[in-house]
Amino acid sequence: MRASCESQLKELPKLPAKHLSRFWMVMGAKYDQKWTSRFTDDLTLKVAHEEWGVELYKIGGPLIRQGLERCTDVYPSWPPTVGEFKLLCKADPADYDLPTAEQAWSEICRESGQFSNGIIPAVMKDDEYQSFTWRNAVGDKGLNAFSTLYQRYVNKAATGVAFPLPEMIKQSEKSKKAAR
Repeated sequence: MRASCESQLKELPKLPAKHLSRFWMVMGAKYDQKWTSRFTDDLTLKVAHEEWGVELYKIGGPLIRQGLERCTDVYPSWPPTVGEFKLLCKADPADYDLPTAEQAWSEICRESGQFSNGIIPAVMKDDEYQSFTWRNAVGDKGLNAFSTLYQRYVNKAATGVAFPLPEMIKQSEKSKKAAR
């Protein structure tokens, strides 16, 4: 059973070892023995390295730095769990001149095809968005599902991915301006 778990962990992409080692050293510097005492034996340490490596890989460099900067402000006494650290790494849409998830969802629900920026059409082209029956989502269920997906795209924007407005939307915006 143990070999099966270890082989599954090795199959997932993870942060390169030199970056993970640097992260581990920074967390050790911030939290001293409180960080290292969490990993009581070699197997626990190995699994923790694998799990953190996989989760940090999903986050990306600039957001990991953001999480490290916030770490001791939010968790001054004890180091965060993987889940808590991931929350520290979430990009704020306002920092990138993007609408909140609620505003983006509202733009989609208007069904006008007019969007304030290119991130919303990018999310709408995502396979996960395409496979979800958004109109049947009752109450906050649609917004909650959309918010999770939207946050992934905001995080991508934070790492430098650009989401230009699709050409058809740009043309529509030009037409509006010309009509004024």
